[in-house]
Amino acid sequence: PLAFTVFRAAAKAGFLSEEGAFRLQSMESLETRDLGNFLADPAADNVLGMGPEDADMLWYLADALLERAALLAAVNLMAVVLKSGSGLGPRHPVGIVAEGSTLHKLHSFRGKIDFHLKRLLGEYGRHAELLVVENATLTGSAVAGLLG
Repeated sequence: PLAFTVFRAAAKAGFLSEEGAFRLQSMESLETRDLGNFLADPAADNVLGMGPEDADMLWYLADALLERAALLAAVNLMAVVLKSGSGLGPRHPVGIVAEGSTLHKLHSFRGKIDFHLKRLLGEYGRHAELLVVENATLTGSAVAGLLG
């Protein structure tokens, strides 16, 4: 993920201890799952294995990246809602079915998207709700196959 590139740049720029910088530079990659675990509990043993000060710095960097990604996702979803002309009242919000492991498993990502989406749509008097539908892609493909 982009966070790994940012972490390495922060290490190179001197934002981490020598030990933390060395550890990051020696890592080949960072999986999204590992980033999520780190964000959920930066004090726990994890793949980053950083000391407290380095862990705090990396957590703030990762959280800022996640916040920005959530805002960009919310802006795109807002555009769809506005274009649809729907979601004009709180009793009839637009239902947005979104799925994927990043959305559902990456610590706080869904909540951040939901926060920004509600805030942005509120400026236009619109309402939307992120929905979880089990096997949405599979079900939608099956229905399309039956109807198509």
